[in-house]
Amino acid sequence: MISQKILDILPEVYRKFFPPFFEESIPIETLATCNDCAMCNKPGEPPMPGVNYFKPESKCCTFFPKLPNYLVGGLLSDTTPDLEEGRRRIIQRINERIGIIPSGVYPPKKYAILFKRGTDKTFGRNKTLICPYYVKAGGNCSIWKFRETVCTTYYCKSIAGQEGKKFWASMNLYLSHVQESLMMHVIHTLNLDVEPILEQLKSQNLEVLEVSDLDEVPLTQEEYSKLWGEWAGREVEFYKRAFEVVEAVTPERFQEICGVNQKIFLKSLDQRRTEITSPKMPDVLIRNPELKSMALGTDRHVVRTETGFFIIQNSLYEALDLFDGKRTRTEIAQIVKQKWNDTLRDDLLIPMFLNKIIVPA
Repeated sequence: MISQKILDILPEVYRKFFPPFFEESIPIETLATCNDCAMCNKPGEPPMPGVNYFKPESKCCTFFPKLPNYLVGGLLSDTTPDLEEGRRRIIQRINERIGIIPSGVYPPKKYAILFKRGTDKTFGRNKTLICPYYVKAGGNCSIWKFRETVCTTYYCKSIAGQEGKKFWASMNLYLSHVQESLMMHVIHTLNLDVEPILEQLKSQNLEVLEVSDLDEVPLTQEEYSKLWGEWAGREVEFYKRAFEVVEAVTPERFQEICGVNQKIFLKSLDQRRTEITSPKMPDVLIRNPELKSMALGTDRHVVRTETGFFIIQNSLYEALDLFDGKRTRTEIAQIVKQKWNDTLRDDLLIPMFLNKIIVPA
């Protein structure tokens, strides 16, 4: 499988101080294609029964990220033209004063509750919850360079199947802890009063909606001033300063800020990485008896397992029948060579095994 450094997948702000582990490689998630959404039913193709496709106008972007202060500041400090739309949208939110806290920029409480009450049938399939930073023309993200943890670690499909999903779940835990620690480091460094901030965050997590939440009414001037202190009215300046604080973090200081929990989460992440880079694949395999399939035209098939649905070429689909629970992988490779003059490569076999298209005999 084609690999890349973990650090190259993450927001650039972490490259200066993340541990050496992040120089290691993992398989590239080639099955999760954002520009040509792998979860959308393609025009002109029949839908496969049992599959809940995403809508092309929303894709997986039916999520409002909680952006920590330093990532907001990174976006506001970056003057590159391709982030101009993202900067404009963030500044608009700051001016509206909804979910604007020294710890970061948050979704309105009404949105957060609607999202939490949603199900797998609504995610990726509704217009109401489309991300405010999503650019409909082109279907891209206006703030991608400074995305937060959920957007960094979500993959609709993984080349490594369920083990890959477990890896990204562990990465989510790690980055969430880091994000929270760095966010609070900023608040401490810039000497803000933490009590009103914690009260506001607590209020954000309550599932009781007030009239002001339903109508998305900003805090009163008194409440807002208490929350922001001397930075009230200078929010853009504050967020930029937050980014500078995190930019100055050294590897040694990072360890101090994130503490022992960072080391615990990192140990788990390392274990998950081993599971996806060195899978234990039996020599004798069989086509999954529970595999569902459907022809797509004359040259492709869509197959479905418990890990998701995948589109494969007919030659590969036909080769699945060679996995009869008796032949070894070496014997099957020889047949493939003789019949199709092709090589049954590990970068094809391993994803099929991890996604349970072929299973232990």
